Amino acid sequence: MIEYKAVTLEDKEKINKILTADPQIGSEYCFGNIYMWSEAYNAKIGFYKDFFMLKMKEDEKPYYSFPVGNGDLKECLDVLKNEGKEKNHEVSFYNVSKKNLEKLDKLVDCKFKITKNDGQGDYIYLVKDLAELKGKKYKSKRNHISYFLKNFEYEYEEINKDNLEECYQMSLEWNKLNKANIEEYESKEPQAIKRAFENFDYLGLVGALIRSNNKIIAYTFGEKINDYMFCTHVEKAYADVRGAYPLINQQFAENTINNFEYVNREEDLGIEGLRKAKQSYRPVMLLEKYYAICDD
Repeated sequence: MIEYKAVTLEDKEKINKILTADPQIGSEYCFGNIYMWSEAYNAKIGFYKDFFMLKMKEDEKPYYSFPVGNGDLKECLDVLKNEGKEKNHEVSFYNVSKKNLEKLDKLVDCKFKITKNDGQGDYIYLVKDLAELKGKKYKSKRNHISYFLKNFEYEYEEINKDNLEECYQMSLEWNKLNKANIEEYESKEPQAIKRAFENFDYLGLVGALIRSNNKIIAYTFGEKINDYMFCTHVEKAYADVRGAYPLINQQFAENTINNFEYVNREEDLGIEGLRKAKQSYRPVMLLEKYYAICDD
């Protein structure tokens, strides 16, 4: 039987070792992201030999992340299936990629009910595209940035211990301004951001901000997923400052994450405005994700 516990900072080395052995590109498979959100969603972590998985409840039914690791995956999946039988609940996986759905089908003696997890697919881009914004498809982004540059002076700063608190306070103000438009995810976000900022350097997080008139008007941060891909976890800007969003995106790609080929800018949460914004940057890939529920 697998034992599950709260995610702690002490799990970082073990999880990163597993992720190095079994590299992923999904946003849920990097330790900083796991740690910052696990408390808000009461997600527990379990280890089985050289695998790890998260377990969380939705409507009191447990869901597992697809196990990641190096070893006998079938054995690990069988242990999870037996756990479901012993505790009399379905074995359900969330945010499963197409690649991992194929593994489930081959390795688990079970008929899975597959449902697309709309709003949870990761948008993946070429960093070079976001930094250069070349061509007709990015004309509107360049126009917004040009407007900003003509009307505002700004400073670009890396996030560090001296400006973390300012970034957090900006997040709280942003949430107040957007209260009518945010749902449960955003109501949990300040808790997750605070957890990230309290351990920013230890978690290996990297970020930057735009300051204008001595005030932070935009910031972003994330972490390395693997040697060729960065993952942006949070991006905030004041919507009434025209050009703030495209500028922080472009500057971060050009100045801070330019040593990566790709950037995963995570999901759209099923929010139409967010979906349009992410699509407008022309992703090179949408990493679709699914629920897989064992019907046996």
